[in-house]
Amino acid sequence: ISVFIMIIFIVMSIQKYEAQKKLTLAIKLLDNGQLKSAGEILTNIEPEISTSEAFYRTKANYLIASKDFRKAQNYIVKALEFTSSPTLILIAAQLSERNGNLLEAEQYYKLVCGIEPHLLRPSVMLMQMHQRNGQNEKAKTIAKVIINMKPKFNN
Repeated sequence: ISVFIMIIFIVMSIQKYEAQKKLTLAIKLLDNGQLKSAGEILTNIEPEISTSEAFYRTKANYLIASKDFRKAQNYIVKALEFTSSPTLILIAAQLSERNGNLLEAEQYYKLVCGIEPHLLRPSVMLMQMHQRNGQNEKAKTIAKVIINMKPKFNN
C-alpha cells in the first residue's frame, strides 16, 4: 500500500510542477497582453493548481484585464484564503467599490489601515473612495486622520 501511495504522490507532484510551469507562461502572456492565450492556459490548469494563491491572483489579473470585475473579485477573495497580503486586500477593496459594494470596500481599506497603520496609501485610497461616491463627511473625517498620521518613509 505504501508504494501505491508514493506513486500517487509522485504523479500528483509532477502534475503540480507542470501546472506551475504553465502558470509562469500564463503570467508572461498576460504581461505581453496576450489575454486569450493566457486565459486558455489558466482555464486548463485550474483543477491541478487550485490551492495556489499565485494562480488565483493571476486569474484575477486576467479577469481584470478582460474587464470581468465581478469574477475577478471572486478570485481575489479566493486568493485571500491563502494569504493576508495588504496588496491583495487593496485590490479586493478596489474591486468591491467598482462592483458597487462600498461597505465591503470600506472594510477592506480599513483592514489594510489596521495591518499597516504607518502607510498613507490605504487611508488616502479610502478617503478618495468616499469622495468619488459623494460621501464627503466620511472623506473629511479620514482626511483629518491622515493629517495627524506619522507616516514611515522608505530611505
